Amino acid sequence: MEALVKRRGQYKSRVTTFKTYIAKVMHSFPDATQALEDTRRLEIQERLTVIREVYEKYDEVQANIDELTNDETDTSQYRERFEEDYFNVVAHAEELLARGKMTQQLLGAAMNESTRGSHARVTDDTAFIPNLSRQANQNIIFKPTGIKLPTIELPKFKGNVDEWLGFRDTFESLIHTNETIDPIQKFHYLKASLEGAASQIIKSLDFSAANYAIAWETICNRFDNKSLLTYNHIKAIFSINSIKEESAIQLRNMIDTLNKHLRALNALGQSTEHWDTLLIYLTSSKLDSITAREWEKERVDKELPTLEEFKAFLSSRANLLDTLELNKGGIHKSKHSDHIKSKSFLIQKQECVVCKEAYHLSSCSKFLQLTPQKRAEVLKTAKLCLNCMKPGHFIKVCKGGTCRKCSGKHNTLLHFEKVSSESTGNTEETNSSSSVLCSHNRASDYHVILSTATILVEDSQGKKHKVRAILDPGSQSSLITTN
Repeated sequence: MEALVKRRGQYKSRVTTFKTYIAKVMHSFPDATQALEDTRRLEIQERLTVIREVYEKYDEVQANIDELTNDETDTSQYRERFEEDYFNVVAHAEELLARGKMTQQLLGAAMNESTRGSHARVTDDTAFIPNLSRQANQNIIFKPTGIKLPTIELPKFKGNVDEWLGFRDTFESLIHTNETIDPIQKFHYLKASLEGAASQIIKSLDFSAANYAIAWETICNRFDNKSLLTYNHIKAIFSINSIKEESAIQLRNMIDTLNKHLRALNALGQSTEHWDTLLIYLTSSKLDSITAREWEKERVDKELPTLEEFKAFLSSRANLLDTLELNKGGIHKSKHSDHIKSKSFLIQKQECVVCKEAYHLSSCSKFLQLTPQKRAEVLKTAKLCLNCMKPGHFIKVCKGGTCRKCSGKHNTLLHFEKVSSESTGNTEETNSSSSVLCSHNRASDYHVILSTATILVEDSQGKKHKVRAILDPGSQSSLITTN
């Protein structure tokens, strides 16, 4: 790793040296119209060739460092600084080499213009050359506007077929057909623009100027498939999402999606100008019920509306929905500001009446150690409900649940069982006939209603009558006399 870093530093030093040399040349020849002598031009060409070889070696070393290091941020920043210096100095060198060619072209253009514009012969060469110089300067030197334009970013392509045409056209216009960019630089831009599955296609190619054309051809052969592209764009039109309810955003998305894929199909040589009826039927079937009804009203007087008319309707409808939403929001905001309701909520902290801690009585260990009778006394003393064990009301108006053991109107923690003290005979008889009763605390006005049953009773004449019998669940037997 240390050896790689050291080699990288050497390459950076070579670029810095070349940068210093170019700066001196530009300082010696400040006039942009002045052509360099042949010796100087040849020297710059040789140095430029060497520095490009240095960049190739640097890129290999940097790639090895990227694989070995875990600090991606540091390596990325170093590469960014290095490439900024490299491309800047290469551009200045190319500009110096082009000075002579540009001057010759301008001189030739000026000579032709002078010949066409005047029949008089120019005899004073010294008078002609300054004019030529001024004309050359007017064509070469541009005054800065003071406005810094944003940098054009290269498009990113991840292998999505729908995005291929846009990526291809943009990359070709900015990089591929740009003659001022060397093949090795084009290859670098291409690798930087490809991501995901697309980057894997050219990953095996060595990074060199000769392989750029192969890389670009490989990418084009993989994605520049007209039949596949056409199929995908048609599929995307058929897959436009349905609109469930009125929405300006969804209507505009529908228009944009339709326009995007139609333009792509036209670029692929498909004649879509006769698809109006089909596309209108397809997209109108995906509209919400209200917009679809409005479209039917719109097309009543039109036998066969065009696609442009349909898109104009959707755009107008979206504008209307935006206006209504804006007005609705303003009215709602005004009403809301006029009728502001303030609410306050008081949370009462519940405290255990036994140990005075901040939790419910049912969680108190001291309370749970008491007998049901003692628990009831605690609740009565604290004026708590015997059913929900909360303050503020009594058991007769409590809406809480009943006992889970006997369904009585009391809390399950207050439930207890007692054996009847009455004996009907010997000990065994007493044990077998003893009744288990449920005892619970009730308010003084709490009444018990016994259940009844409707039965048929036959009188002395054999006639049957419906009577209601009382059933006592606390008794082992329910009796009725003959009378």
